[in-house]
Amino acid sequence: MAFPERGLPERIGPPASLSPDQQQAAQELIEGPRGGVYGPFRPLLHRPSLLRAVGKVGETLRYQGTLEPALREWTICVVARDLSNVFEWDMHRPLAAAAGVPVAALDALEAHRPLPDGTSGALVLAQQVAREIIGQHRLGDET
Repeated sequence: MAFPERGLPERIGPPASLSPDQQQAAQELIEGPRGGVYGPFRPLLHRPSLLRAVGKVGETLRYQGTLEPALREWTICVVARDLSNVFEWDMHRPLAAAAGVPVAALDALEAHRPLPDGTSGALVLAQQVAREIIGQHRLGDET
């Protein structure tokens, strides 16, 4: 099943020209672990202080978190797929595969199919946790 928003133009693009503060905020992202200004960061160039704040939150979660890379990237993919976030899916699916997430599990996730037999318990649990938080805004007692 295709992502419903694939191919649609950006809703809010970056500014046509950048002020010195916008240029500096962009340069901070370019020099950071992301190495560029892309995806959801492009429209944030309209508000450099917000770009910096969101960038730091994301940096902390992604690069200073405690999850192993495969589990972190899998969880990002689960959320991206369940919310039809094309950008995050396209960015993180290859990262998940490179970190060791089985391609068969990623294929199943993309197609909204059950995970293959033998998928690790950690991946199954991460998917369950993400889906409960997305759908119910909390974890059930059993989870």
